[in-house]
Amino acid sequence: MQAAHGRLIALLPMEDATCEWLLQHGASLPGNVHWLLPTESSFAVARDKARTFEIAQQLGIPCPRTFAPASVEELARLIAAHPAENFVIKPRTGSGSSGIVYGAAIRDTPLDEHWSAHGPLLLQERIPADGEARGVSMLFDHDSQPRASFAHRRLRQYPVSGGPSTQRDSVPLDELHDFSQRLLSALGWRGVAMVEWKIHPVTRRPLLLEINPRFWGSLALAVRAGVDFPTLYADAALGRPLPATLPAYRSGVVCRWLLPGDILRYLSEASGQRESLGRFLRGTLKDSEEFDGNDWRGSLACGLCPALLALNPKYWRYLRRGHQTRP
Repeated sequence: MQAAHGRLIALLPMEDATCEWLLQHGASLPGNVHWLLPTESSFAVARDKARTFEIAQQLGIPCPRTFAPASVEELARLIAAHPAENFVIKPRTGSGSSGIVYGAAIRDTPLDEHWSAHGPLLLQERIPADGEARGVSMLFDHDSQPRASFAHRRLRQYPVSGGPSTQRDSVPLDELHDFSQRLLSALGWRGVAMVEWKIHPVTRRPLLLEINPRFWGSLALAVRAGVDFPTLYADAALGRPLPATLPAYRSGVVCRWLLPGDILRYLSEASGQRESLGRFLRGTLKDSEEFDGNDWRGSLACGLCPALLALNPKYWRYLRRGHQTRP
């Protein structure tokens, strides 16, 4: 494709596959199209949890005990040598809850099939479910300098056994920000990423979970709290001036992924664990990321899209995920 001339265009890759395509084939796009991504090797490290943990441990960043077996047979030997109740198995690459097996259910899992379906697997120390989950989101410029940071706390999730957050709130930057910056800087990062953490409920020690090497699902919360990552990313990609200091934001801002996430979470959660219907409905529109009084067309689209998904059989398989529970 020949380079086109004209107004500059900032391209915001939102999915892993889009980032990978740009890293491999971006040179074929017109010359007025710009984006901001790390090197292909740094992106690959961030997607591979085993390699991420190796670097984190070298940097003195706290991580759960993790084994990266080279084969199914080695994984089986590791499971036999460790109490399954204290571990999880998870894919080396990927995000969300797909492929994760908790505790005693590991021994009933056909490892050959699971490895074939999800790729190489990790065996990792299990952090108790009631540990607080946090995320630190950052933007780095072309020179790998941090230009924006944001932290949030996960309040609720779907599936309730482990999956994307459906409610979250903004929290101040703390030591997790320092750890996250150290890790991403070691990779010479450019562009955006979110580093995920969990606080052990007994020791209160933060433990690294993974790097999400792209824009994240809770992006709307950061924007509402005061850090407009998409605009800052576009400015950085186009070489425009950025704030001299990290943008300030408000703590305590709540944002919900309502359609269909928080609705499915509420319907699938055990009645003794979920909040009352009145509390669930309180702030439904105000806190929901799908609705914005200044963008009625966007809000309408966010309502129609999940409704259309109901016609897709894959949607119902997604719905049934909510009936999974941790063993």
